[in-house]
Amino acid sequence: MDEDNQYCPGIIDIGEAICELLAENIKELTWSVEVKGPALGNKPAGTVTADHIVFSGGDKGEDLGTITFILFFIVPDQRTLALEDITMKAREVLIDHADLDGMVQDSFVKEINYGTAPGMRGANPGAATMTYEVQAWF
Repeated sequence: MDEDNQYCPGIIDIGEAICELLAENIKELTWSVEVKGPALGNKPAGTVTADHIVFSGGDKGEDLGTITFILFFIVPDQRTLALEDITMKAREVLIDHADLDGMVQDSFVKEINYGTAPGMRGANPGAATMTYEVQAWF
């Protein structure tokens, strides 16, 4: 509940909203919400996972929490799809929808890390993680 005793969305609700927003705007990837980590496959994919929540004060039922989501980007072949282009496009989409259509107080992309997807083969395979922090009432 928030300060006005209104229903507040939970982690799953927020994760699904993030996934839906990215799926609508970044059609080059197949998007999913997972608890166990990224979905690996032979096609470009994006995964939204919740990492942890930090609460900041307040009374019972009025805690403002910061949820850290880790977004995974897997691109098996960067000859056809550039990983940096996709992550920057995702960053812009998330910046443009900072309140997730009123679902959260605020959000921001904290960092992006690039690397090679483990166990991936192909022409220039790539992976990236994006740390995305969301503030919401619990």
